[in-house]
Amino acid sequence: MTNELIKHFEGFRSEPYLDSGGIATIGYGTIRYTDGKAVSMSDASISEEHAAYMLDAHVKKDVNPTMGLIMVPLNINQKESIKSMIYNIGSSAFHKSTFLKKLNNDDFKGAAAEFMSWIYVRKKINKGLVIRRTQELILFMSPAYKSDAGRKEIVAKDNILVVLLRWLIGLFKNQRS
Repeated sequence: MTNELIKHFEGFRSEPYLDSGGIATIGYGTIRYTDGKAVSMSDASISEEHAAYMLDAHVKKDVNPTMGLIMVPLNINQKESIKSMIYNIGSSAFHKSTFLKKLNNDDFKGAAAEFMSWIYVRKKINKGLVIRRTQELILFMSPAYKSDAGRKEIVAKDNILVVLLRWLIGLFKNQRS
């Protein structure tokens, strides 16, 4: 499921391109090949199968081990949304994130609000990242099974609007100052 979610957000490009941050990228958001070499704009095109292979290798090498930093139980939806975020922001950024600190302090609501800290490219809000983080947030806050609905760390779906509204209010306050 992780790879399919990432594929959905990243989209496939067979030719190298510059992502919204100006980084050479190919396939499903790949910036480094499996040998560690950075993607360059002069690289040859790749097949969708090769892109899927590189995505899988990156998830196994970097994303899955980074999940070991999380010390609280998660449902499958929470795991998948976090893996998608790690793939996008990088393991190093996730390791230092307030999201991880809040999550490991059993502050699931606070962690949920942190999704919207990761919507900027070069200090400007990126529409694509707003959409991605909103979808990841909704997944994170969704119980995986009916039995999960009573767990205290699951934020009720109707609170999604509260989290997003608080974020928007904070955003507009920051833009005025």
